[in-house]
Amino acid sequence: MRILQKALLSLAAFFLSVFFINCYAVPLSIVPSGTLPDSIPLDTTINASYLITNNTGEQRNNNYVQYLPPNTVVANDGCGTNFNLAPNGQSGDSCILTLIISGTINGADPDPTHHLFVCFPGGLTCSGTLYTLNVVQGGPGLVSIAITPTSASVAAGLTQQYSAIGTFTDGSTQNVTSSVTWNSATPAAATINSAGLATGVAIGSSQITATSNSVTSNSATLTVTAALLSSIAVTPTTANIVVNGTQQYTATGHFTDSSTQDLTGTATWSSTTPAVATINSAGLATGVSLGSTLIKAVSGSITSNSASLSITQFAYVANATGNNISYCTASSGTLGSCNTASDSSFSSPTGVTMNTTNNVLYVVNNGNNTISYCPINSNGSLSTCTAVSAGGNAPSSISLNPSDSYAYVTNNISNTVFGCPINNTNGSLSSCSDTTGTGFTAPVGIAIDSTNTFAYVSNSGSNNVLACPIVTDGTFGTCADTTGTGFNSPFGITLDPVNASAYIANHGNNTVSVCPLAGGGSFGSCSTTGSGFDQPYGISVNTAGSFAFVTNNDSATPTNSTSACSIITGGSFGTCNSTGSGFSGPAGIFAP
Repeated sequence: MRILQKALLSLAAFFLSVFFINCYAVPLSIVPSGTLPDSIPLDTTINASYLITNNTGEQRNNNYVQYLPPNTVVANDGCGTNFNLAPNGQSGDSCILTLIISGTINGADPDPTHHLFVCFPGGLTCSGTLYTLNVVQGGPGLVSIAITPTSASVAAGLTQQYSAIGTFTDGSTQNVTSSVTWNSATPAAATINSAGLATGVAIGSSQITATSNSVTSNSATLTVTAALLSSIAVTPTTANIVVNGTQQYTATGHFTDSSTQDLTGTATWSSTTPAVATINSAGLATGVSLGSTLIKAVSGSITSNSASLSITQFAYVANATGNNISYCTASSGTLGSCNTASDSSFSSPTGVTMNTTNNVLYVVNNGNNTISYCPINSNGSLSTCTAVSAGGNAPSSISLNPSDSYAYVTNNISNTVFGCPINNTNGSLSSCSDTTGTGFTAPVGIAIDSTNTFAYVSNSGSNNVLACPIVTDGTFGTCADTTGTGFNSPFGITLDPVNASAYIANHGNNTVSVCPLAGGGSFGSCSTTGSGFDQPYGISVNTAGSFAFVTNNDSATPTNSTSACSIITGGSFGTCNSTGSGFSGPAGIFAP
C-alpha cells in the first residue's frame, strides 16, 4: 500500500510540474503539422502529425515519447519514439512526430497517460500538447482507387472523361469520381478538372491520377495529338457580282484547340452551278451567266458553310428629265429589258456609277446638288437611297477610285471637283470636300485610271481635258492639260480597263473622241470614232473592254436612246447600234 501511495504521489507531482511548465515555460512546443483527423474509417489506419520544437536555451538530445493515446503508435519516420531535434538539438530545432491511429481516441479522457507527452532525458522535464486528439469511428475506409480508361488519346482541344471507382475496407465499391482530387502530371500537355474531365492542350502525354487522403489511384496515360479541323467558315457568306466579274473567297479553318488557319489555298473549292459561276483553286469565283450558285470549300472530311453568290449584269442610266434611273440587263454589248428605279432623292440625275463589288449605286443629282447612294438588290433594283451634299454647285458626273475609298464629283457651275470618302463596309459617303484641283472650266465628266494615279476631267467650257495627279489623301496635285485635241463641248469621259485609251463624248458636235494614253497623264493623238450619236452626254466602257455605251441627250428633238459600240483593235469603235428603251433625257451611264 505504501508503495502504491508513493507512486501516485510521484505521478501527481510529475503532472503538476508538467502543467506548471506548459503554462509558464513550455520546454517543448507540440503543435499540429497539418489538420488533425477527427474520425477514422472502419478497418483502416490514419495519421496525425505534430511539430516538436525545443523552447529552451540549451541543447537537448536523446528525447523520447513518454505517453501516447490509446490505439496509437509512433511512425518510424520523423521524430520516432526516441529522437534528436534537427539539426543539433539547439533552441528552435525541431522534428515531425507522426502517430499512426488504428482506433478511436477520447480527447476528454481524464487519465493523463492517455494523452501525448514528450520528455527531455531524465524524464523530469516534459511537455504535453494543448492540441489533443479526439477521433471517432467512421464508415468503411477507402483501400484503393481504380481510374479508367487506363490509356487514351485525344486531339488538342478535345476532352476525355475519366472515372474513379473506390474500393473500401468492407469490400464495397463506389464511384468516387467527383470526390477525389484529380491530377495531371504534365499540365502543359493536358489538364484535368475536379470532375475528372481532361482536356488536351498540346502535343505530348501526361499521367493522370486520382487521390483521396492518403490513397492514390493507378496512373493512366493520356496521349495528346495535333488539333483536328472542326469546321470551315467561307466568307463572304453572300455576294453579288456581274458576268465576268470576280469575287475572292476566304476559307478559315477552325481547329479543336480554338486555333484558326487560312485554308484558302489548300481547300478544295466548288460551285454548285458552274454554268452560273466557276471558282478556281485559290477561291476566286468568276461570273459566267445570270443566276445564282452556292460556293463551298472542303478539307478532308470537313465541308464549309454554303456561301450564296448571285450573278447579275445591269447597266444603269441616269434620266435627267425623268428624275429616275433605268436599269437594264446587259449582255454582249446589248441592253435588254429595262426597268425604272425611282427615289425621292433623285433630282435631275446626270451622273451614275457603281462600286467594284456591284452592290451600291451612286447618283449625282444636278437639280439639288446632292449625291444619292443606293444599295443594289440582287435583281438590279435599288433599295432606299440616302442623299448627301455634293459640296459644289450643279454636280454633273461621278467616278470612284479603284479601291472604292473615294468618290469624285465634277461641279459644272462652281468649276470644282469634290472628293467624298466612302465607307467600304456599307458604301456610305462622308462629307465631300474640294480636291483643290484648279483650271476647271464648266467640268462635266471625270474618270479615274485603274492605278489611282490620275483623274481625267473633261471641261465643256474650255474644250479640253485636264489630268490631275491623285495625292494619298484623296486630293489633287497640280492639274495639267492632257494636250488632247478635237474636243467640242466634251461631256462624258471614260477609260478602257487597261488604261490604253480614253473616250470623250463631244456633246457639241455629236462625236466621240478616242485618245491613247501616252503616260504621265498626257494623251497621244486623238481621233473621232463611231457614228449615229445625237448630242452624246455620258459614256461607259464595260469591264471586258469590248463595248462602249453612249447616251444621246438631244434636248431639242430628244432621241432618248443609248448607243452600244463594239471596240476593235487599236481602241476605235466598230459598229454602233441603238440599244435599250424607256429613257428620258439620258445623261450619265454605267455599264459593267
